[in-house]
Amino acid sequence: AAKATYLSSVIHTEEAIDALTAAAMSPHAIIRVAAAAGLSNVSGPRAIPLAERLLEDKDAGVRKFAVRAASRIGLSALEPKLRAIAMQDNVPALRQIAEGALQSMSLKRQ
Repeated sequence: AAKATYLSSVIHTEEAIDALTAAAMSPHAIIRVAAAAGLSNVSGPRAIPLAERLLEDKDAGVRKFAVRAASRIGLSALEPKLRAIAMQDNVPALRQIAEGALQSMSLKRQ
């Protein structure tokens, strides 16, 4: 199921967001990780609620992949969530990854 979740993200259709959104609600962290990894392959306003959900996930691995994906898709609407992770996440390494993502997004805008 994890591979199918990620694969759906590379199709680049509206259904990809739907599949990733469904996967993001899975009780299994590995499926949510796949959804977070697949997030980097989608863009547009429909990706924002999905990204926000994944950035708030209870699993640090899901949050890590979501932070990296948010940096790649570069939606400024996600910056407040990334800042919150950079300042408050209980995993120090994840705080550093979020800081790097914010810097990367800032450089892309210049």
